[in-house]
Amino acid sequence: MAKILHIRSLNDYARYIGAPVLHELVCVIHYDKLTAIGKRYGLSCSQTAIAWAMTKGVRPIIGATKPHHVTEAAQVGDTRLTPSEVAQLERLAAATGIDTRGGWEGKA
Repeated sequence: MAKILHIRSLNDYARYIGAPVLHELVCVIHYDKLTAIGKRYGLSCSQTAIAWAMTKGVRPIIGATKPHHVTEAAQVGDTRLTPSEVAQLERLAAATGIDTRGGWEGKA
């Protein structure tokens, strides 16, 4: 018989599957902050991240593995975050110490 899991958060799931890197990323990406900003626009956390990138003039390459991933990404449409929301997310991102820039973007 299959075991029933009570997963309350992505963080719980990361611990369950033994993905320490995912667990650490969940802790540093401030899921709650992305979700709170996204609610203002009717967006999910992942859609908010897409809107954040697009607001900065970036067209993100989305790792869609299912049709609904494409649909969800398309629903972001022309949503743009305010300068203060971008600044808030930039501060949170900088605090993680993770450099996600490509080599073509130069050093901070």
